[in-house]
Amino acid sequence: MNVTCNEGCQQEFKITALKTDHVEKMPGNVERYYFTCPNCNQEYTSYFLDDSMKEIQQEIKDLRSKGDLKVKQKNKLLKLTRKVSAMNEAHKHTYRKLQQNYG
Repeated sequence: MNVTCNEGCQQEFKITALKTDHVEKMPGNVERYYFTCPNCNQEYTSYFLDDSMKEIQQEIKDLRSKGDLKVKQKNKLLKLTRKVSAMNEAHKHTYRKLQQNYG
């Protein structure tokens, strides 16, 4: 995927895979996964992950591996996916506040 470093050097670069070594430990056992611009090292957050999100992701993975899902299972899968997205947004909001307060 091609992206533009809109917060740094304004150069376009390609993201081929997210490296798991780009992880920042945050308060509350939250992990921030990010990628960096190869030209200027500007950091961009990919996603956040905590223990409860890991459990939900495992549940999602288990449901997806079952193949043909019943309506109730499909609804649960959708609900869990939305829950993880909402949790990620909450962590994003917290991270922004931390950046504002502590730089």
